[in-house]
Amino acid sequence: KNIVIFLPLIFSGNLSKIDLYQNLLFSFIIFSFISTFLYIINDIIDIKQDQKHTFKKIKKPLANKSISINFAIILLLLFIVASLVILYFYQTILYHVLLYFFLTLGYSLFLKTIPYLDILLICFGYLIRLDAGSAIISVETSLMLATSVFTLSLFVLSIKRLVELNYQTHKRKSLIYYSSKFLNVIIYLSSFIFLLFSFIFFINENNFLLILFPILIFMLFRYYKLALNLKMGEFPIELVIKDKVLTLACLIVLFVCIFLYY
Repeated sequence: KNIVIFLPLIFSGNLSKIDLYQNLLFSFIIFSFISTFLYIINDIIDIKQDQKHTFKKIKKPLANKSISINFAIILLLLFIVASLVILYFYQTILYHVLLYFFLTLGYSLFLKTIPYLDILLICFGYLIRLDAGSAIISVETSLMLATSVFTLSLFVLSIKRLVELNYQTHKRKSLIYYSSKFLNVIIYLSSFIFLLFSFIFFINENNFLLILFPILIFMLFRYYKLALNLKMGEFPIELVIKDKVLTLACLIVLFVCIFLYY
């Protein structure tokens, strides 16, 4: 998920500047450590609820008891110490890290119980990491890129909530305030805005990039259908990796975009 940090490097035309890679790599490591720290806290808080969940009781280490809470606490300390040590040398993104930390911590403690706001907060988390990637290489985050990242994450997260709402027997309390119809409206609207901004970007940058537009439409449609049919919308990365067609489509978009953009 923290790979979003590298997007400003690609779309600012700086991919060939090797000297920027070190800063980005360590920024990626910092956010990975902080994210893991926060995920562990969230899993400790939700352990009882996860043990009743159809999939999470199998996939999450604390819920399936493959690691103990005591060991998880040791990991918490290691990750936070490692993050602080690295952050000392990369203070350019200090405010991004602090904002992401407190936003995500607030989400884990109480904000995730507020319907729809919980989705938006996670989307803002992606924007923070995106802007951190821009700050560390001294470029400004483009509105087009930020909108695309926000709407794509909103699309994926809304599908995740829809799958939870439709298929889970032990639902989180906030889900009772969700509506399948309204979630579908968000899904359709966010996908439309994402495609619109992608289309505008392709026209502005390189008309040949338009060959990717049908692939993007196909990817969104396939992801939506697979997430609902396979009931895997709760695990977006796993879904993309398991479906070879989606994986191939992602790689095609990435490499063609880089090739034509440069």
